[in-house]
Amino acid sequence: MRIILFFILFIYSFNIKATNVGTIDFENIINSNKYFIDFLDKINNINKKKENDFIEYENKLKDLQEDIEDLSSILSEDDLKIKINDYNRELEKYDILINDHNEIINYNIEFNRKIIINEIRIILEKIMEKNDIDIIFDKNNYIMSIKKIDLSDKIIQELNNIELNLKYIEIISKD
Repeated sequence: MRIILFFILFIYSFNIKATNVGTIDFENIINSNKYFIDFLDKINNINKKKENDFIEYENKLKDLQEDIEDLSSILSEDDLKIKINDYNRELEKYDILINDHNEIINYNIEFNRKIIINEIRIILEKIMEKNDIDIIFDKNNYIMSIKKIDLSDKIIQELNNIELNLKYIEIISKD
């Protein structure tokens, strides 16, 4: 009986197909893309230009605050409240400007990341088919692997050979 069981297991063991596995470092692939690096440089330049506008606005707010402090002993209570309300409205406008700017920046980064992710998926499908890979794990979904099955460098190289049209969109529709 043992011999028959051994013989059956021996025959079936040749029919069992091994699962081919690959790994990638998704974040590294995105952040290593030359078009995304250029796009982030553009974002940094936009931030630097906006920073000057924000500093001007902050200085305006400081001046208003100093006026309130300087005139607090001279102005009537009603006039002082008007000045404080003016300051608070300007502070609100400033907060809205900052939040809108950050929202636009975050939207643009996410929008362009999606473009890159779609291209990565296309590349991954081709690599999986060509190399008969059954499953690919991101580095955040496993503990350790050997470098031999890491496909990140291959994907970075192929992705950098594709001209990506990454865009900066100034206005976000708030529907």
